[in-house]
Amino acid sequence: MKINELESNKKVVNLVAVAIEMGDARETTTGKEVQEGVLEDETGKVKLTLWGEEVNQVKVGEKIIIETGWCKSWAPPNGQEELQVSTGKFGKLKKVPESAKK
Repeated sequence: MKINELESNKKVVNLVAVAIEMGDARETTTGKEVQEGVLEDETGKVKLTLWGEEVNQVKVGEKIIIETGWCKSWAPPNGQEELQVSTGKFGKLKKVPESAKK
């Protein structure tokens, strides 16, 4: 799956992309740990949200696969709707091994 194929409120299946930005981890008001970043492939960019055990597992420049995740849209304070991906409740995030990146 490519970034330009993502749709809000739909499954994300085998999305392969590179982390180009990763923010600092923070705690939500409900006590959950969260981290946001940006993924990119040859078709575009999308926001990434990592929760719980996934936080701090992805570094800038690493290629990852979201095997079974979720895409949703949200409107940040500037009012522009954006797509956002995460592994959701049942998804898996894996790093692409160095030898497979080339």
